[in-house]
Amino acid sequence: MTGSSKLKLAGATIGLAAIIGLSWVFLTASVDPGPPAITNFDALDVAVSARIRKLITGVENSPRDAVRRGKLGMAYQANNVRQAALTSFQQAILLDSSEPKWWYYLAVTRSQLGDIDGAISALDEVISRNDQYVPVHWRRGQLLKAQGDWDMAEKAFRRALEINPNEPAALVGMTQIKLQKKNPREALTYLKQLMRILPNQPFLYQLLGQTYQQAGMHEKARLALARGKPDKPQWKDAWLIELDQYRVGFSAQFKKALRLIDAGQLPQAIALLESLRKQRPNDVTLLNNLGAAYIETGNFSTAIRRLEDALVDHPNHFGTHLNLSSAHEKLGQFDRALLHVEWAIRYNPTLARAHLIHGKLLMNMDRSDEAIVAFALAQKFDAYDIQSLVLSGQIECLRQRWAEALPFYEKAIERDSTDVEAFCGLALASMELGQLDKAQQALEKAKRLNPNDPFYLQVKRRFDNLRR
Repeated sequence: MTGSSKLKLAGATIGLAAIIGLSWVFLTASVDPGPPAITNFDALDVAVSARIRKLITGVENSPRDAVRRGKLGMAYQANNVRQAALTSFQQAILLDSSEPKWWYYLAVTRSQLGDIDGAISALDEVISRNDQYVPVHWRRGQLLKAQGDWDMAEKAFRRALEINPNEPAALVGMTQIKLQKKNPREALTYLKQLMRILPNQPFLYQLLGQTYQQAGMHEKARLALARGKPDKPQWKDAWLIELDQYRVGFSAQFKKALRLIDAGQLPQAIALLESLRKQRPNDVTLLNNLGAAYIETGNFSTAIRRLEDALVDHPNHFGTHLNLSSAHEKLGQFDRALLHVEWAIRYNPTLARAHLIHGKLLMNMDRSDEAIVAFALAQKFDAYDIQSLVLSGQIECLRQRWAEALPFYEKAIERDSTDVEAFCGLALASMELGQLDKAQQALEKAKRLNPNDPFYLQVKRRFDNLRR
């Protein structure tokens, strides 16, 4: 072959490549994703149906718009119409595979439909486009863990922690993996970090109890498990929160209001609950959440009005009476507060929290003997309650009955060895009884837990004066 022939062949090859490239662009641009996914509208809430119909019209007007397909999928997913959501996200990806969110929503939908392998595959596509979004890694770890692939799950959780060392979902995942691998020491390290980030979470005490059991610390395990409850917490996921804008209808909006309350966004929650109250003015659950939100913002008079509305149709609702008790107490109306908490106990006599609230009110009204009885009932119906023991000890200290205070604090510490107030109370009662060594030991433990605690600093000054 001559040099001239070689040159012509090379030119032909380039020309063919160019044609193939143009053909690929042409096919992608002209791909037909098919008609928009449609479900049975009769099975949907009227407001949901209207919202989805409007989004479908938008897709029909611009059938090759990936964003419109994706938003339709988000509306379906937000309202639990998962098969239609799946189709919509697949269509959006067909039109624009570069957007990581469509892959992410596809992964979530697939996992909810039971397609774990497909969900992991979709999450891999997300990572190839956006490696810095933390939830994609811990979610992938959760799915791999569900499949029993502990080593790959650990890698996924570790990657999440590389990006955010305090990511709770990844820390929980690592704790569970260390327990699975019979490594309670490392599990405890992750748990301690978790409990600093999320204090007083029952599901963490459940994990702590399991960790102590595996480490052979059976008494600690018993106490931790007594405070624990199995739970599946909802972790923060900004991309999933974007689905909220597509949740419509009373039930969806009410759930959104509860999430706003949990997030501390009380003004937004109150505005939403007030709009829902117009639809269901006698809904006792709605009115109680609204009343509680008003109490948190300091609007006690409005809280009382909403809660009294709830009593019209549900006069025996113990939760309403407890909320009313709290509102009246905040206003200094102790007699009214006491009346409502006593009604709550009448309608639910075994509720430990009601007896605890009753005891606190009596304590504030200087009815100490009655308060001690109320706290004892709280103990009776919740054998692992700590607060009623500490408050009983406080009452006895205020009455300078140091010997009577001591067993309350000792029992509280037996149940929770991390309660600073209990150690400080124990130190105070011990030093007043002349047991300075015992008081010093309690203060040292309180200091390790929280050296800046005001009660600790106060008792420490008293101890130092006694020693001098």
